[in-house]
Amino acid sequence: IEYIFKRLLPLIVICLFFSNCSSDDDSITEPENQAPKSFDLGAVTYATDLQPHFTWNASVDPDGDEVSYEIYLDTLNPPQVSIAKQLKTNSFSADFVLKPSTTYYWKVIAHDTEGNSVESSVSSFTTRDMTLAEAIIGKWYLEGVLNDPPLTDCEKETNLSFNKDSTGKIVSMSDHGEGCKIIDSVAFTYTVNGNGTVSASIGNQTEIWDILFISESRLELSTSRDVWIFVK
Repeated sequence: IEYIFKRLLPLIVICLFFSNCSSDDDSITEPENQAPKSFDLGAVTYATDLQPHFTWNASVDPDGDEVSYEIYLDTLNPPQVSIAKQLKTNSFSADFVLKPSTTYYWKVIAHDTEGNSVESSVSSFTTRDMTLAEAIIGKWYLEGVLNDPPLTDCEKETNLSFNKDSTGKIVSMSDHGEGCKIIDSVAFTYTVNGNGTVSASIGNQTEIWDILFISESRLELSTSRDVWIFVK
């Protein structure tokens, strides 16, 4: 038996050697594909009024994969709404306008062709203040008249409308025991003046309305006779 073992020993050593080599070869794996490198956001400018243009630094992919970008923009932080994707350059001009007096949050995600991605940090910016001409647009419902008795629910349906084409309408409501009805409807044209007033032309007469206060939901204006309070 000892003689046989000595004769087989070289063969056993050779088999073990090749077995270990085979095991080592099997353990070699390809390097994992890496995500694009991190990058910084740039500035937000405006191509036209309230129409944003975004820029950011390019992201470099370590494996040389092609990189594309996706932009998120929202009034929520972090932003949830994707406004553009599959961008090949590190800039984007929006084809929409933003709301004035509003804070927006934005970020960019860089994607490579292997399904890897990296996100930028979130940045924010605030658009310019709303102008008086923009703020008054819409339908305002009468809340009350200063120093007058409280209005009925029907009278509170009285409304003042300003349209974007510089036209408007005053609709007066009253019940008078016969149900809530329109008792008068007057159309007018208007001009917003630079001193915080509105020139309203009704027929051949022009009145100056002084805007005492305005927000997204409340309007206080003074005429030659009264102070009117409206809400949206």
